[in-house]
Amino acid sequence: MAILEEMRSETPDAVDVLSLLSSASARLGALHARNGWMAEARARHEESLALCRRVVELKPGDAEALRFLALAHVRLGQFLQGSGDRAGAIESFRAFRDLAARLGREPEGGAGQDRDIARSHIVLGDLQWQEGDAAGALESYRESERLSAAPRAAWRRCASSAWSRRLSATPT
Repeated sequence: MAILEEMRSETPDAVDVLSLLSSASARLGALHARNGWMAEARARHEESLALCRRVVELKPGDAEALRFLALAHVRLGQFLQGSGDRAGAIESFRAFRDLAARLGREPEGGAGQDRDIARSHIVLGDLQWQEGDAAGALESYRESERLSAAPRAAWRRCASSAWSRRLSATPT
């Protein structure tokens, strides 16, 4: 970490260095949380988020930078949810939702990306429900269902087609 910090002081706008620092900060945040050092964990997750924001400022519109920023919001949201800060977690998951909408469906993300986004909508819905926001929760659950429906429908078509081929190949 010290080497990365030194590199950052020499080249403060080097995107690769900022990205590596962001990843290292997120990992340290997770480690601190596992050890019960919640203040340090939160500080590291927030630092990771700030570094990702800086990368997006330096590379506006870059899909990879936006995905890293979205992931930083998810990590912070998960940490805040686990530490009992539901309002902060809701804010982070909403920021993720907004970034996901901005990114749209990236071809390289595929069904896995949709699944991750759908799961985050479920978490957001659960948090909204716990906060008494039934309308917001319902909206989040519906969005999760919408995102989950396409992969399920494709799987059903695939399974149905395979089953039909199998039945037609069976001798009578």
